[in-house]
Amino acid sequence: MTTTTPRRWYGQDQFGDPPPPEGTPGIELVGGPLDGLWMVLIGNGPRHYPDGVALYAGNGAYPDGRSHYVHADPPDGRLHWEGDSA
Repeated sequence: MTTTTPRRWYGQDQFGDPPPPEGTPGIELVGGPLDGLWMVLIGNGPRHYPDGVALYAGNGAYPDGRSHYVHADPPDGRLHWEGDSA
């Protein structure tokens, strides 16, 4: 019998947000302080967030800083950690 671990969503632990409804489109964050979390995809088009994202990460290198995630080259359908900023 195979069991699947439910996705952990960005904002759920950090801000107490409820998980999004089942079937919500998301993209996985790889590496850095948000590793393993999923981010809800918002917007249209085949490639969401072409320039990447800067997300609040209270557990990053800077207090109240941002963690930056970008697409790999070639893209693999996930966002990869690039570094943190204040």
